Amino acid sequence: MLQEGYSKNEIADFLGVSSATVAKMHRKYLRKREPFEKLKEDGIFWSYSKDLRFEDFSEVLFIEHTLKYGDFDDITSLIKLYGKRKVKRYGKSL
Repeated sequence: MLQEGYSKNEIADFLGVSSATVAKMHRKYLRKREPFEKLKEDGIFWSYSKDLRFEDFSEVLFIEHTLKYGDFDDITSLIKLYGKRKVKRYGKSL
């Protein structure tokens, strides 16, 4: 939403939360999007469209692809972002 021109205050008013909460959510989103973009550049998502966006990709598939094709640093950042329990839960299906 911030990319679409809405301010943090406008979003906060709409959702009924503080602008600090919106800022925290946006930072969390950017932290998750950064590793996705890196893996996309590395060709990890070769079977998907070149126009693939983070917003269109499920969390489960992102974690699974990172575990399958990512390097050690990618997996370490994945655990920092999502936590050991979630990574382990989604990794069991591999």
